[in-house]
Amino acid sequence: MSTASSFLKLNSLNRRSYKQLAEEESLLLSKQAYRNFVNSINSQATKRTYVFALQKFMQFLNLKDIEQLINNYKDQTKLIESQIIDFIITLKNPPFNLSFATRSTYMAAICTFYVMNDIILNRKKIGKYLGEQVRAKKDRAYTIEEIRRLLEVCDERQKVIVLLLASTGMRLGALCALEVQHLIKWPEFQLYQITVYEGTKDEYYCFTTPECSKAMDLYFEYRQRCGEDLTPNSPLIREQFDKNDEFQTRHPRKVSVATCGRNLMNSLLTAGLYTRACQTESHRTIGVERKEVARANGFRKYVNTNFVRAKINPVVKEMLLGHSTHLDDHYFRPSTEEVIQQYLSAVDLLTINEANRLKLKLEDLTEKTKDNDYMIKAKLQDKDTKIEALIKKQEQFELMIQSLIDSGQLKPTNIKE
Repeated sequence: MSTASSFLKLNSLNRRSYKQLAEEESLLLSKQAYRNFVNSINSQATKRTYVFALQKFMQFLNLKDIEQLINNYKDQTKLIESQIIDFIITLKNPPFNLSFATRSTYMAAICTFYVMNDIILNRKKIGKYLGEQVRAKKDRAYTIEEIRRLLEVCDERQKVIVLLLASTGMRLGALCALEVQHLIKWPEFQLYQITVYEGTKDEYYCFTTPECSKAMDLYFEYRQRCGEDLTPNSPLIREQFDKNDEFQTRHPRKVSVATCGRNLMNSLLTAGLYTRACQTESHRTIGVERKEVARANGFRKYVNTNFVRAKINPVVKEMLLGHSTHLDDHYFRPSTEEVIQQYLSAVDLLTINEANRLKLKLEDLTEKTKDNDYMIKAKLQDKDTKIEALIKKQEQFELMIQSLIDSGQLKPTNIKE
């Protein structure tokens, strides 16, 4: 198969939306080979990616039925390996030039499909054709100025999404799965505690800044004003709705990861933080061009960077980001109050709006002033108490002297001037 024809076939699949792929998936579920494949994948995000990769491979081989991947090449393991290697080499070379990570993901998806259908491949041999792992771009975190520019073009819901990402560092997929029951309000600190991946082995908790908490409260109030009854099972971030449609208002649905990512990209484009590359018919790319700042992961790096700047305990930092702390996963059990105190040391650095930042500083100074006033008053009170005690002792001493004089036990001394 020529590279040019492969190029056209792969791009025809790439231009199809996840919605179209979802419709096709309903047909695929009738195939035993496909069911063996998808039921072995736990993560929904991984499932979407693997299905997408497998369908690209089918396009590359010009196959319509997924079972042809097995039936057409039964007992031809070497031929299957050769096809996968050709596919990887095609993606590695121009005009595609896909990254090492993307090529590895495609290979993992295809090999998983065959393994789950009892066809064992020489994965080590196939992996040798992935090529050298190189960094396509030197990535970095968002700057606070860039996040401010982004917030300027966001509506109420999008502001909550951006501030959640910029104050917790959680993954986009985790954010879209959250419900109201995963929140705990800490009024004394003006923040929310959020339980992420609740009930799974990856469960952890993180915190929002007071700035983010306020935006969340305003978003909840807006939904309630529109007629939504917020319950523990209500989505934290719901799909957009027509506020004049009572049925839509009262039956919220979680926003999908694809929609959330697309809206974030549109906001970045509007804010001038991203530029969509101009593509001609003679030169298209499959996949997404890698940027200097990762669309969603740039927020995660922003949070991690500021945790380091705030000198948060390294183990607590990893806990707040949902990373493994190895043995400490099983033995380190700090109290929630201790973790909050660690997080509070980074709140000033994580606060985006300058007015909110100054407000926090003013509140902190006011609190310190109150503490200082209390200490001063306490010291003055202590001083007054000591003076009163000395005066009483002096009075008692004088009374005792006068009593001795009156009884004749002590003769007063006449002092002549």
